[in-house]
Amino acid sequence: MKWITISQTIAFVAGSVIIPFYIVVLQEASNSYSLFAYIYATFTISATIAHSFSGFLLNKVSCRSVLVTSNLLSAVALFLIPSSSDPWHFIIIQIILGTSISLQKSAEKVAVAKETENKNRSTLIGNYHAFGSIVTGISFLLLGWFLNTFSLVFLFYLISFWFFVASIISIKIKV
Repeated sequence: MKWITISQTIAFVAGSVIIPFYIVVLQEASNSYSLFAYIYATFTISATIAHSFSGFLLNKVSCRSVLVTSNLLSAVALFLIPSSSDPWHFIIIQIILGTSISLQKSAEKVAVAKETENKNRSTLIGNYHAFGSIVTGISFLLLGWFLNTFSLVFLFYLISFWFFVASIISIKIKV
């Protein structure tokens, strides 16, 4: 449970912190609200498709494999954002992010369920989510200072690195 908590808290913080800034970048790249909506909808559609086959996938491969791969894909996608300018780049990135984050969420839930016992499951899951929320809140408090000190481009590279670290730590997960 320890490695699930560490790796997925890093991934959760990374995903939560970057969302507001990613939306701004998407809006600037799209030049219109309809194109922005189309690009943003691509994420939701990709996530829905990935959710529909995640159960089948997680019956065939380990949660660890899915978590390592999904966090690595998120890292690559976020690393590409600063050099992307064409709306088609963002559509491809949205497909990657929608798929990888959806698979990550499903694998995380299955891994937590497998790592906990029935009698303690509710308490452990509650503590797991509370820890992630506290760390995310602290991260948002530090974010204001960070953005005054560094550029938005650097933030995307940093978040990409966090997903990469989450991927490496996910290798230690046993399920």
